[in-house]
Amino acid sequence: MITTDPSSRTGPSDPSADVDLRPRLIVAGATGRLGTALVAEAARLGFPIVGGIGRTPSTIASVRGDGTIPILPLSGLPTLLGQGQVYLSAMTPEAEIAALPQVAQAGLPAVVATTGIGDEGNHVVRCAARTIPIVVEANFSIGAQLLFRLLRALGPLPAEYDLSLTEVHRREKRDHPSATAVAVAEALAASGVERWEEAQGRRTPGTLEIASVRAGDSPGTHTVLIAGPHESLRVEHQAFGRAAFAGGMLASARWLAATPARPPGVYGLADVLASRGARP
Repeated sequence: MITTDPSSRTGPSDPSADVDLRPRLIVAGATGRLGTALVAEAARLGFPIVGGIGRTPSTIASVRGDGTIPILPLSGLPTLLGQGQVYLSAMTPEAEIAALPQVAQAGLPAVVATTGIGDEGNHVVRCAARTIPIVVEANFSIGAQLLFRLLRALGPLPAEYDLSLTEVHRREKRDHPSATAVAVAEALAASGVERWEEAQGRRTPGTLEIASVRAGDSPGTHTVLIAGPHESLRVEHQAFGRAAFAGGMLASARWLAATPARPPGVYGLADVLASRGARP
C-alpha cells in the first residue's frame, strides 16, 4: 500500500466556505460491504450519488427514499465519469487496477480504499497521481489515524521490551497481514522496529510480530502489545462498523472537491484531517 508523509505536504488549506461542499459521487464497489456502508453514509449526509460500479448491473434504492442509484459494470464507468465530481472506490485490486487509469484520464480526483493492490496497483496509483489528486489510505477511520499518531510518538523502547500486533478481520478477507497492520509497523519505526514478521513461534529481536486472525464479520480490530519483563501495555483500535471508514472517505471527497483544486499527487487521510474544516 502506498503511504504518504503528511509533513511533506504544503497544499492549500480548506476555506471555511467549502465546509458544506457535497460533490457528486461515483461509488465503485457500491454493493460490497464497505461500498454499501459508503452509499448509506453518503446519503445520510446529503451527498448526491450519480451511480455506482458493481459486478452485476442493477439499481439500489436511495437510502433517502428519493429514487434509485444505477449500478453499472466496470465497462460502464466512462458513463459515470462524465457525471460525477469525485470517484470513491472500495473495489477488488484487479478492478481498481483497471478503473483508476480511466478516472485519471477523465480528470476526476479519487479516494481509494482498496487494499492489497501489490506492486502493480501501487504503480497504477503513482501513474494516475501524475494528473489527479488521489487520497489513498490503509484505513480511513479517524481512530486508526490517531493510533498511528500515538505509535509514532512512542520513541525508542528498552531492548528487553517486545512489540506485537494482533489484527482481526472478517473471515473472507484475503490479504494478510492487513494494510492497516503494515501501516502500524511503519508508524513504529521510531520505536526501533526494523521490520515486521508474521507470528510463527520464536521471534526475532527488533521486529514487530504480527498475528492475523480471520473470523466472523469483524470490520477490523488492531491491538498493539508492548511487553517487558514485569509489565505490559495494550493500545487498541476497534471499528464498530464500516461507517467508520465511510466517514473518512467522505471527508476526503469533500477535501478533494474544495476550491482551489488540490494539485496532482498521492495524499493520505492525515492530509485531510490536518486541513481546517475537514469533516464528513
